[in-house]
Amino acid sequence: MKVFLLSIILFCACSGFAQSQVQTLPTGKYETVTKANESKWEKGDIVLLDGNKYKLSTTDEEGQA
Repeated sequence: MKVFLLSIILFCACSGFAQSQVQTLPTGKYETVTKANESKWEKGDIVLLDGNKYKLSTTDEEGQA
């Protein structure tokens, strides 16, 4: 029972830590690949810009995260 409780506590702590890291990606170009057939996504790669903004490599439109 102690091992089970310890496992649950560690799992919850690790998942909270992993989520906080995803929110702080550095600026740059990120390649996108579909998981189903491992081919490139038709909308291109994601380019993260300064100031919480992003754009897709196939268009010049910018969005805000």
